[in-house]
Amino acid sequence: MKNKGSRIAGLLAALVFCLVTVPDLLAASIEVTADTPVSFHATFKGADTDPYSIAGNDFQTFTFDFWTVLVNLRGDGVDANGNAFGFYEIQLTHTGSLVADPTAPLVNTFLFYSGLQPDVVLTDSTVSSQPHQAGSEYLMTTVQIRFDPSAGVTHLNGTIAGDSDLDGDGTTDSQQTHMLIEILQDLMQVGTITGREMGEIIRQTRQPSH
Repeated sequence: MKNKGSRIAGLLAALVFCLVTVPDLLAASIEVTADTPVSFHATFKGADTDPYSIAGNDFQTFTFDFWTVLVNLRGDGVDANGNAFGFYEIQLTHTGSLVADPTAPLVNTFLFYSGLQPDVVLTDSTVSSQPHQAGSEYLMTTVQIRFDPSAGVTHLNGTIAGDSDLDGDGTTDSQQTHMLIEILQDLMQVGTITGREMGEIIRQTRQPSH
């Protein structure tokens, strides 16, 4: 009877251990500050706990009321000099659990990185857009990447900002001026793009993310 009780206790302990450690396998955690019919803003952090392999905790999908986000954070390996290389992609679609919009385009930002020295922070800021109905969907991300060789972990964190301009008037439907729109306006003023091209700025080529 004592052995049976010990086995049960052991199984319960193993179950509790599993329940405690499962969250560590998640690719990312995300904190949303705005999830509205016209805009999305969030911060995120995550880590690839096995930067020497492309397997494991790489990507995770979050579905909110009006927007869906996929965060893919990878540390694919370490080169002969001890520097990390890998890939990240953030996908945003203007559809969620409350409002499912099959016409909403996928807007993404991504970066293939290499030669990342240990404990050096790489910061990547990207703006992207895709046409949606008569207007556009916008996505701006800032991602910071740091490789910690002592722990064997690639850390990633950053911000996500999504907005829509569904009537095509050049102003986001949220009627908020933030960094994304300021960047687009600055590019237009210096002649890099025209107003007509605002909805197509830095369009990303969709690539396999996982």
